[in-house]
Amino acid sequence: MGNTRITPQKFLAPVDKAVVEADWDRRGFGCDWYMAPAGRKWMDCIHKSNALVVVVDGRIAFTVDGERNTLGPGDEILIPRGSVHNIENVSEESCRWLYGFDVAPENEDAA
Repeated sequence: MGNTRITPQKFLAPVDKAVVEADWDRRGFGCDWYMAPAGRKWMDCIHKSNALVVVVDGRIAFTVDGERNTLGPGDEILIPRGSVHNIENVSEESCRWLYGFDVAPENEDAA
């Protein structure tokens, strides 16, 4: 699985943004919302920074460096900088997640 780290149920559902934001801030990451319609896909993404994602509602499939995992509410994934990854909303409805990039000075141009 490389450096990809999945922490099942890291945060209790319903996921509280303030709790996630405080945790990620201690770890050097920002935190913001994203909402995706059912079936939405992003293919072959690469970021210059490490990224964290936690699912708020729905189910999201992440394929990182060829390994696919599906996450649900409260699950967190760390996507290492430079990893090729795909994201797919596999829910029948829109889903929401929180995401953040590490804010180390060398990574300020994250996305």
